[in-house]
Amino acid sequence: MLSVAAYFAVGAEPASEQLNRRFADEAQPFLKAYCLDCHNKEKQEAKLDLSGYTSPLTVVKNPETWEEILVRLKAKEMPPKDAPRLPKDNERLEVIPWIETLRHEETKRNAGDPGPVLARRLNGQLETGRVLDFKKKGDDIRKLCSLYLSLMDKMGVKQERYGDAERKLPGL
Repeated sequence: MLSVAAYFAVGAEPASEQLNRRFADEAQPFLKAYCLDCHNKEKQEAKLDLSGYTSPLTVVKNPETWEEILVRLKAKEMPPKDAPRLPKDNERLEVIPWIETLRHEETKRNAGDPGPVLARRLNGQLETGRVLDFKKKGDDIRKLCSLYLSLMDKMGVKQERYGDAERKLPGL
């Protein structure tokens, strides 16, 4: 099973206008009718506030929450049987595919994206810090930069950012 993070990309844009329309026509009315009485800013049953989900964009920012909602809706655990109003099966069967479709579209849209790559750019401070230590020990700065560029390639960092540095260092 893929991880929840693979299903959604934090901060991602909605995959299509159809998802926006289906959210407005199916998911949002379902939330208002069956969820927000207990899961709002004031009540927050199970420490869950669903009132802030106003678009697919807000949904994809919280994949773990929506994965749990999907599981509970499929198991018919939510809304609970003692809730003042219960959805009809056809209403539940409209919302579940919407969540699954959004998850699928976001997975497709972000395929191959490893997320944020935390790497430092080559900059004008090559003569400070650790690089200076390497020079003192006799290591060639070009070898260090070459290694750095190779690592960036292996991590999938786009080369256009680092290509200039490689051209400026002859003999690489």
